[in-house]
Amino acid sequence: MIRKSSVVITKALALKAFDFIEEGSIFYEYKNSILLIACKNTESLNNFNLNMDFKLALNPVMQGDFPTLELKFNFFNNKIYKEEVSNLVSIANNEEVEHLINYFNKDFLNLIIFSKDNDFLKSYELMNTQRNELIEVMKNFQIDIEHIIKNNTT
Repeated sequence: MIRKSSVVITKALALKAFDFIEEGSIFYEYKNSILLIACKNTESLNNFNLNMDFKLALNPVMQGDFPTLELKFNFFNNKIYKEEVSNLVSIANNEEVEHLINYFNKDFLNLIIFSKDNDFLKSYELMNTQRNELIEVMKNFQIDIEHIIKNNTT
């Protein structure tokens, strides 16, 4: 399920987060929540709408010698693939891991999509059905999610 998000950020804030990045996605801490902000080209941005379905894959990968978790949101319209948003989380980076876990500690995942080429910004909430899968994947990395959630206030 995808719905319009009540979390609204300014384009200036999104641009600041992507100062040196042309396209991609990052976790961003905003008002005691973690958002996933994705910078896409204008054509990609136009593909996103509330009528889409999505599937989220959590893929453990190696980036050189570093264990990494890839989050890959695939978006479909009438079962036809339209777009994707992906994010790589370095398991060796404690801040990235905490952002990931806090992101999944909600019933809905906040996703902000924008393009540097125009002033349009889209804000969505995606139903979180992957919490248990994330727990299992993180156990493979020997990370205790419950401990991090208990000791974190974000």
